[in-house]
Amino acid sequence: MRSPEGEGLGVGALTRDFTSQTQPFFEAPRGRLFVQKRHASFHVPLSTMAQIEHAALWTSDLEQAREFYETYFGAEAGTRYRNEKKDFTSYFLSFDSGARLELMHTSDLEEASASEGTELEGYDHLALSVGSEAEVDRRTRTLRRDGYEVVGEPRRTGDGYYESVVLDPDGNRVEITV
Repeated sequence: MRSPEGEGLGVGALTRDFTSQTQPFFEAPRGRLFVQKRHASFHVPLSTMAQIEHAALWTSDLEQAREFYETYFGAEAGTRYRNEKKDFTSYFLSFDSGARLELMHTSDLEEASASEGTELEGYDHLALSVGSEAEVDRRTRTLRRDGYEVVGEPRRTGDGYYESVVLDPDGNRVEITV
């Protein structure tokens, strides 16, 4: 079915109190709801809440960081971006959930450490959900075997999460959780 603008749309039903009847609705592109009532139409925003579009991490070795997130967390890297003028290179990594992580590199990078017990102002950790406690355990063992530092063993937290914490190639805390 098509809207009056000719956009291809999915069809469903929505109960709204426009006329105390169920109104046909169509989900339009760009997160809008197209509601048709007699010969009039309304565009209703599906959400006015902000959503995190992506998070970004600086890395001293862009390829090593990309391989880490692809190998251990199933990320898929987009095309490598390079800005010669600014000495800047990056990848956007996409996860099955729709989340995105930007890995960024420049030669002017200063090293900061986020080892266990060290608190830094601002960024603390990146949490990646892997679906089950068994998968948290398996990935933690695999990362340890492959030489990555495990700074928090698999455990149940006070707020009910099951998680472990490892350091990525740049020392960023990565929380592996359910």
